[in-house]
Amino acid sequence: MAKTLCGGNQDFVVGINTNQGITVGRETTLFGDSSNLSLIEIAVSDLAFRDLGNASYSSRYILMPKEATDFENKRTELMAAAAALILDCSDFDLYYVEGQPTTNDYAPYWYNTAPGLGFPQNSSCHDMKEYCNNEDGELLRLTCGVTCGCAEPSTNPWFRVVERGCSKKCIDEMKAVIDEINCTDVPVESTQWQTFWEDYPGIISSFLGERNTSKIDELRVFANHMRTEGCSALGNSSYAYEELTQTSFCAGHSQIWAPLSILCPSTCCQDEDAEFCPSSCQCRPEGQDNDQDLMDNIPAGNPDFAGIMNCRMASNLCTLQADTSLLQQLEGTRTNLLRLSAELRSVQAQNDQLRVAAAARSLQRDEQRKLQEKVAELRKALEKATTCRDRLRRQASELEDQAATQHRLARAYEEGAQELRTELRHAMRHLKARQEHTCAEESQSSAASSHLRDGSDIWEPLLEGDPMDGIWRRRSGSLRKRAEMPWSTDQTRRFK
Repeated sequence: MAKTLCGGNQDFVVGINTNQGITVGRETTLFGDSSNLSLIEIAVSDLAFRDLGNASYSSRYILMPKEATDFENKRTELMAAAAALILDCSDFDLYYVEGQPTTNDYAPYWYNTAPGLGFPQNSSCHDMKEYCNNEDGELLRLTCGVTCGCAEPSTNPWFRVVERGCSKKCIDEMKAVIDEINCTDVPVESTQWQTFWEDYPGIISSFLGERNTSKIDELRVFANHMRTEGCSALGNSSYAYEELTQTSFCAGHSQIWAPLSILCPSTCCQDEDAEFCPSSCQCRPEGQDNDQDLMDNIPAGNPDFAGIMNCRMASNLCTLQADTSLLQQLEGTRTNLLRLSAELRSVQAQNDQLRVAAAARSLQRDEQRKLQEKVAELRKALEKATTCRDRLRRQASELEDQAATQHRLARAYEEGAQELRTELRHAMRHLKARQEHTCAEESQSSAASSHLRDGSDIWEPLLEGDPMDGIWRRRSGSLRKRAEMPWSTDQTRRFK
């Protein structure tokens, strides 16, 4: 756990740009064991646990400005700034999923897109297309500008603005396409018109934080009216401005919707020469001429406008311009078809390569999974072996302690036995000596007793007639009795 949360490379700092939805970082001085860095799960893990043999602090997820002073700027940079820096209108999965080469480093933008929307990292723009119309899909519109329709006038206008992720390059391409189309409003039943007004109440109320039920109901009533009336309703001053933002529907809102002049050029482009209006709208019906506007916008060197001084003189060119515009559109369409056909062949070839690579990756993933399972089994076996080893070590230590105790007891027993044998030998010698001494004393006592008995037989006759005869006889009898009694060692010693 400590290694997962605090290990790896720690010499960098990261932050979240909430305006763009990507992580921004920079290198720092060495922090050693410092663990006070914030953790942004995917981006930090990718950089912290990469191969430290790589000296570069590059990361797929983290935008790394070269200058330390740029870190805070990048962390707070608005989406419009990032959209202005994108140099081409394309889907970035061509570079980072399909592998097409690119000289631009858009990796942090791309690799933050899918995780930010909850998709797997290998997801394509097509996989995430359903989020193109979401309010929080800014980064998706930036990295998948083609798929999200940022360059197509026919796309739903909601959030197709630079501040909501569509790159300036894609918007410029849209303007170029709009400049060539006819000055005609879309039909009231068109998908673009109906979808825009279906989404209107929810998007506006969400953007402004409006939660008043009655106000939302009013927005729905307004939207239903617009769905029924079509583009012509925008020519009515009562419906030309969005109520809550007080913004012209035709001019668009920089943070919410693209100008509706894209859908309604005939209605929106009569009174002003907006940048999202077709050139054909400059040829206005009679009574709405603007000679100065025409002269300011006549293409230099175009022979069709030779001698033209005002709108009336150019009235016969309006149809010609529309026809020319149509031919240009057809030629552009043919060119696009040829380009798309070539791209399709290239994509098919790349798809074949990707299928082979995908099969190889799938096989590699299976092998990696099996290897991980084997490693997990080995780790479990190692843990069991370690536990068994520790248990055996404890048992061995206990046995060694028991053996040492038994050895001490054996030594003590041997020493006690030796002392006992010594004492026993001493006791045996002492007993033998006493037995010999007892035998000698008994022999001596027996001899003395025999001598006394024998002496009485001698002196008794000698004492007859002696005045002391009675005394001697009594004494002799006493001695005889004593001689007949068992003699103890003390008595023998006194006798001696």
